[in-house]
Amino acid sequence: MCILKEVNSFIKNGISTFRDASRGSYKDDSSEVSSIRKEIMEKDNNSSDDKKNLIEDRKKVGRDVRKSYNEIVLNHG
Repeated sequence: MCILKEVNSFIKNGISTFRDASRGSYKDDSSEVSSIRKEIMEKDNNSSDDKKNLIEDRKKVGRDVRKSYNEIVLNHG
């Protein structure tokens, strides 16, 4: 029964997408994707910001690895 519901939902979604595309009102991006794209395109990037972000990311990864290692050693040591 669940499979039939999924097939029915897939067919309905396909029909509505085809109907929207044939009317010319098909929207390729969702609102979430559009907001992320807008945020990325409007942000000013330069090499100093990239380098600073890379250093921060490296510190965060190191902190996560250290925390995980300590948990493994303390719980299974």
